[in-house]
Formats: sequence, structure tokens, C-alpha cells
Amino acid sequence: MMPRLSATERIQITTLHDEGWTNAALAQRFNVQRRTIIVLIAKHTANEPLIDCPHACCPRKTTERDDCILGRLALRSPTKVSRGLLQEWNTHLVNPVSACTVRCRLASIGIVCQIAKKKPILSARHRQQC
Repeated sequence: MMPRLSATERIQITTLHDEGWTNAALAQRFNVQRRTIIVLIAKHTANEPLIDCPHACCPRKTTERDDCILGRLALRSPTKVSRGLLQEWNTHLVNPVSACTVRCRLASIGIVCQIAKKKPILSARHRQQC
């Protein structure tokens, strides 16, 4: 995994690029992929902020209180799958969410889901041996 660029490194990259450095040379110097440099330079030329804003495009649909309610529901019935929790949790929410959101919120709380192993169907021969 490549290291993330700090704010000072991003400014250095844009300055060096303006001085004439190539994308490949910048990628090698800062130990990142060339695509990272290309995206950063594109942001710089479009006058966009160089600092990443996490999840700026989609706001959260749930609050901290909603997440706590989901955690309590999951701990109260540990055998329920995410779709079952979703149906119960959507009664508490103003905006309905998806099952993927339920899994993400459970993971952020620290509750991990477990997927059951798929067991083979017993054939007639297997049933006779038992």
C-alpha cells in the first residue's frame, strides 16, 4: 500500500510540476503511483483544494444516536442478518437506508458479521450411510 501524501508534500508536488518536473519523476521521488500525481495536478489546475475532504459528496443518513440504536438491536438479537436488522432499524429512522449501510455502521461500531459456511446437500447415498 502506498503512503498517503501530506499537505506539504502535495504543495511540493504542485510546485515541482510547475517548475517542469515530469509526472513519472514526481511519482518516483514521493514513492506514489503516477496516477496519484496526475489526479493531484488535475485538482491544482482546476483550482480545487488539494486536501481530500472525506465523504464530501454524500452526507451521512444516520446520526450517532441512530448508530447506538442499531448497536443495541444487533446485540439484542445476534442471530439476525443485516436485512432483518434493516427492517427493524428503518422504523426508527427518518430516511430509510440500505443493508450495506447497516453492515458499514455495525463495522464502525465494532460489531463484525459472520457468514455461515455453505454446506453441501446430502445425496441419497450419504443418507444411507448414516
